[in-house]
Amino acid sequence: MSEDNNTPPPESSPPPTPPPNPKFNIPIHTLIETSQSSHGLRHNDYNQYRSYCTNRLSRLRHDGSIRKTLSHSVIHGISSAESKNQLKKGGKHAFLKKALGAEEATQHVNVMLVTLYCAERCWSHAMEMKADYDDALSSRSNASNSKKKEKGGVVLGLVGDKSKSSPGSIRQHYLKKLKKAAKYATDLEEMAKVAGDDGTVVEARGYACWMRGNAMLELGDWQTACTEYGAALTICQALGSGGGSSGTNDESKTIEDLELRDFFTSRAQHVIQPVLRYCQYELQEGGIMTEEEILNLMKSSQQDTETELQNQLVTSKLASIQEQKLQNEALGGSMSTIHFRSNDVPVDNKNVRVALLKIANFDKELQNCGKNSKKKEQLFLQLLTAYDDAISLVSEDLKEYQNMKRGPAVNTKRFECCNLLGFVSFEKLKLCMKRNEDMVNDLREEDCRIMKKNVGGRKKVDKASNGGSGGEDENSEAKRVEEIAHLYDALLQDARSVSNLPGGGDVNRFINAEDGASAADNAGSMMEEEKLEDEFLLEANANVLRLRALRCYYVARLYASSTLEKYVEASKLFEQALTLSVEAAEEIGACQDMDGGEEYMESMEALEKEIKGAKFRAEACAYLARSGGGSTTKSSSSSKSSGGGGGGVVAGRSLLSRLDDFDSGGKTFHLVDVPPHLEPIPCKPTFFDIALNHVGEFPMEELQMFVDEYSKEKQEQQRSGGILGWFRRG
Repeated sequence: MSEDNNTPPPESSPPPTPPPNPKFNIPIHTLIETSQSSHGLRHNDYNQYRSYCTNRLSRLRHDGSIRKTLSHSVIHGISSAESKNQLKKGGKHAFLKKALGAEEATQHVNVMLVTLYCAERCWSHAMEMKADYDDALSSRSNASNSKKKEKGGVVLGLVGDKSKSSPGSIRQHYLKKLKKAAKYATDLEEMAKVAGDDGTVVEARGYACWMRGNAMLELGDWQTACTEYGAALTICQALGSGGGSSGTNDESKTIEDLELRDFFTSRAQHVIQPVLRYCQYELQEGGIMTEEEILNLMKSSQQDTETELQNQLVTSKLASIQEQKLQNEALGGSMSTIHFRSNDVPVDNKNVRVALLKIANFDKELQNCGKNSKKKEQLFLQLLTAYDDAISLVSEDLKEYQNMKRGPAVNTKRFECCNLLGFVSFEKLKLCMKRNEDMVNDLREEDCRIMKKNVGGRKKVDKASNGGSGGEDENSEAKRVEEIAHLYDALLQDARSVSNLPGGGDVNRFINAEDGASAADNAGSMMEEEKLEDEFLLEANANVLRLRALRCYYVARLYASSTLEKYVEASKLFEQALTLSVEAAEEIGACQDMDGGEEYMESMEALEKEIKGAKFRAEACAYLARSGGGSTTKSSSSSKSSGGGGGGVVAGRSLLSRLDDFDSGGKTFHLVDVPPHLEPIPCKPTFFDIALNHVGEFPMEELQMFVDEYSKEKQEQQRSGGILGWFRRG
């Protein structure tokens, strides 16, 4: 296992002072294996090992730098309720237990070591009493009617006396010690998460699982014991398979790593697997679980543990291995040369080569991550960070060369650094532009889909459903178009940054430049001289024109929307967008090797058609606005004001109701109103109701006679009219 400054020292030397944010490295399993084999457990002398743990705890607690935190003290001057109760029980010299948590663990490595050896002392005491328990059972079975054998010099009772104890009391005592050992191991696991490095966290997890499994084994909880032992087995197998490798080229470190891997493999095979198989046997024989259920339990436990390992151990260890692999590839010549703007630029700095290799690896993972948006977002951020690191390294090299005295060799290095800086910056800008381009393409597809749906007549604007107005849909369209225009604005800024990147040109001009000119001035002069010949600049300018055309088109659409209704300005913007799209198509066609050139050409041709149609619509709307034809908003408001109390009025009139009017109808797209809208009519006068009340008293025959006489008189009056009516009367 790798060593660092935070590794616990031997007993003879004092522990080091921790850094401000310590991450201690404690080889837990190696440490306890050395202690156990050197102090009695080689021949199962648990009493000797327990004594060693007690002495070791005393030395750890009395270290000068941490003594005040770890050493036990009397309770003089403490006024807490717990301390007062302790004072009543034990007097002024009563034992005061100090609780150690995660905050204390960051102060010194001894805090975690104290917790570890407390667990070991409790475990050794439990194993010692378990041996006494087995002896007591065997003596009782051999001489059930005689006196029990007395164990001299060994504490058997619950309160520490040397009197004879029953096997039951001995069992209760060592079970308490096992539970206490498991509690200390769990505390060590929590401390390691805060104050330990990744390897210590994993080892503490395995150690805690082992201790909890021991306690559950003695309690007869076979299922929990299987789960804990299975987790410990998975961790030891992972560490034995190379998870703890330091990834260095040092021969001594490599030998230590191999020995450590053999140690964990041996522990998994010869220590954990036997007790795990025993627990599985007890589960099956007791009828608690079937064999298939046991296999599912172990598989689930293994998957959960492997997930934790992937988050804790594998990530950090594989990162170190990957880092070493990149270092080796950089030393081997990978990424030693890059090609940028017709120049082959050597990469002399090893750190820059490693950064470029990291970028290549992240880019490959990003290409293969599929549609996992969360993982894709994480890889994208990591890739941006890698680009920033590479840019920082190249900028430092360029700054060093700029501070040197100018000469042919220094100017060559400065020229190479300018090209390298331009290459890394271009790759970063290209990544950001691709991401923004994908986002804006998704928004454009959604916009086209909504527009086709509206033109096809499938959209119905209902006053009742929209709360009495069609403004919600109009606002949503304006927001969508505004968002697209904003994204194209960001893309346009990145595209202009690409055209201003350093690099390119001829190294001879850079070397033969005037001594008074800076490297940036030289690069700028070369850029102006070779502007028409540099393919890179031609492609960058063509891309700028393409993005300007698209941005201008969507800004024009925003002006032509029903929320602004600035149709004259929109018409001029559509005309400018059409001019830009034609120029962009010509520039893209002139770039033969441009990435995505054919796709850009097709998009510009499609954009020209869209712009022409949108321009005609804007001019028609402008003419309607000048001639008083009204707009969607005005027609909808007028329909509301004239609708009176009629319910269900659609915002905007139908085609049948506006045939005689100069009204475009806006976005309603419906021919007739089905069902027809209610129209207001004048109410009948009141005297008709009064007359009907009087007429209703007579029979219908008499009323009909009066009506007939009245109609005859009226007809005679009509015949007697005209020029000759006077003579007819005579």
